[in-house]
Amino acid sequence: MDAPRDDNLARTGNGRLSFVVEADMATRAGMSCTAIRKVGLTSGAARHAVSFWHRDTRGSGDRGGYHVKQLLLNGQVVWQRDVAADPRDEWQKATVDLTSKLAGATSATLQWRLYERIGVSDYRVDASVDDIAVTGLQLSDPGVENAAFWTPALTRTGGPVYCSAQVYHQNYGADLSARVAELYAAGAS
Repeated sequence: MDAPRDDNLARTGNGRLSFVVEADMATRAGMSCTAIRKVGLTSGAARHAVSFWHRDTRGSGDRGGYHVKQLLLNGQVVWQRDVAADPRDEWQKATVDLTSKLAGATSATLQWRLYERIGVSDYRVDASVDDIAVTGLQLSDPGVENAAFWTPALTRTGGPVYCSAQVYHQNYGADLSARVAELYAAGAS
């Protein structure tokens, strides 16, 4: 039996970056989880920019000031958005012009992260980033379709703030059931 299409949480394609704090988990200010990517600069490009789509499971009616989605360039915050700022579960587009910040550079590091501005004791969120587009930069797998490109560059800074390169597989449930059945059959022999 195939899983419903709703199981695919990507905006397009099958992959997304996921940043999660689960329910009943305590965090402290400064905790985070980050997806880090080195990018090359296109020689002669007049403009350097990054666009991406983001969403989260919180909404404008929720408490703000706790979880913040951020984009960092070479370790400095260049964009941020509180998880309570936009409508719940609706994709929003962000575009950040990096031209002046990259003058004279040949490479850079981009970091998408979920940052705990204030610690929580029970404030679940699942934030997503997908469909990254760059201008004057070179970035492999901007659609987050291959977890192998992203997973080595995921880092946590303390506590239960988690992130992953989540790639949906339509037959995951059926494949998992078959593997479990094989294991039980092998154990019965």
